[in-house]
Amino acid sequence: MLSRNSIGTELSQKIVDSIKSVVDVDINFINTNGIIIASTDAGRIGSFHEVALDIVHKKSAEYVVDEGRYNGVKKGINYPIFHENQVVAVIGMTGEPNNIEKYGFIITKICEVFIKENEIERKINSRKELAKRLVTALIYNNSDNIDNMLEELNINEKVKYAVINVSLKKNCSTDIFIRFENEFIRDFESNNSGYYIYNYPNEYILLINEKEYLNIKRKLDYFGNSFKEYATIGIGTLENIHNANISYNFSKYARKYADKNENFYAYSEECDLEIFLSSVDTKVMKNFQKKIYNVLTAEEKQLLLLYFENNCSLKLVSESLFIHKNTVQYKLSQIKEKTGFDPRQFKDAVSLYIGLYEI
Repeated sequence: MLSRNSIGTELSQKIVDSIKSVVDVDINFINTNGIIIASTDAGRIGSFHEVALDIVHKKSAEYVVDEGRYNGVKKGINYPIFHENQVVAVIGMTGEPNNIEKYGFIITKICEVFIKENEIERKINSRKELAKRLVTALIYNNSDNIDNMLEELNINEKVKYAVINVSLKKNCSTDIFIRFENEFIRDFESNNSGYYIYNYPNEYILLINEKEYLNIKRKLDYFGNSFKEYATIGIGTLENIHNANISYNFSKYARKYADKNENFYAYSEECDLEIFLSSVDTKVMKNFQKKIYNVLTAEEKQLLLLYFENNCSLKLVSESLFIHKNTVQYKLSQIKEKTGFDPRQFKDAVSLYIGLYEI
């Protein structure tokens, strides 16, 4: 609930300026301590208004005919402004009371509408901030206060969630960032199906519920038309919300896979081996690759890539290279002699494939 004196000077001045555009008299906005915090008469801002302080307690309008009787008061009418049955401010009009009392209803309504809309916006922003704290706590597996945040946000813990990891490319212009926010992120927010945070300088992390997860492919295909060249996206696994950090880790691996293959997005469930390889320590992987591939030429590496891409089919490889199958066999035999791994044997082929993986 809005507390006394929680209405800031910026909002107060907006209210005063809006009323002035309708009613051509000087307007004062006074807090519950009797201090004028906004006015069309700049010289009165910061001064004490004795009548306003009295109105806060009486909760009724007061006409001022003899301005010399009160401290800091001019002739006019002052009205209490209510929010949820509590006086939160006083609004005053300067002038002959008989001439300006006809505006009383409209100025109080303008105040109430502004204050109510501001309170709604404040609650929305407060909820957004709480949601961002929750996402941060979940993906980094910081369990402190998570249960309280889930309860306050009314999140059903039985519903599964997935993390989407979005990385905008470092050479993106400010205009692209703004467009991405206005189109992709706003569309996501409008569904009320999840929460997100922005990690400086170029990462968005979205937490979506199971229903949105089932629809996300269609949306990504749509937004790919506009943002494929500027972003890569990884979709993590569906998990209990308390295991969102697991989905987050998978989403990072999936995004890396999408980037490597120049795709706009990738599901972690569609690239299991690549996710496993991505999780291997970089130094370990590089040492393994050196053991195998330092002895191979660029042409032999390319042959292996083509061989694996064609499901180890000699026929398809020979057709792609316009060479005889026996020539392919010969080249594979040379690779075996150099590395000690035979591409035509399943176990050795797996080792060779892993060695080809780009970290």
